Amino acid sequence: SLSVFPNPAISTMTISGLPPGASVIAVYDGSGRRVLGASLNTAGHVIDVAALSSGVYQLVVYGERIRTARFVIAQR
Repeated sequence: SLSVFPNPAISTMTISGLPPGASVIAVYDGSGRRVLGASLNTAGHVIDVAALSSGVYQLVVYGERIRTARFVIAQR
């Protein structure tokens, strides 16, 4: 099961439990604009959210035949 921690986050978030075939992580703001993105090459991944303004974002994991999303909070 996909988990994201810590949530809320101040500087980094760790994503674990990535589904098989996951290849890209994208983070979108409240208006649907992509604000972060990363390619995946490991079972777990750390993303830097320090540059994000405080708020609620949608983290989406994409891959072949998969799309999984979680709401995450960046906090200053």
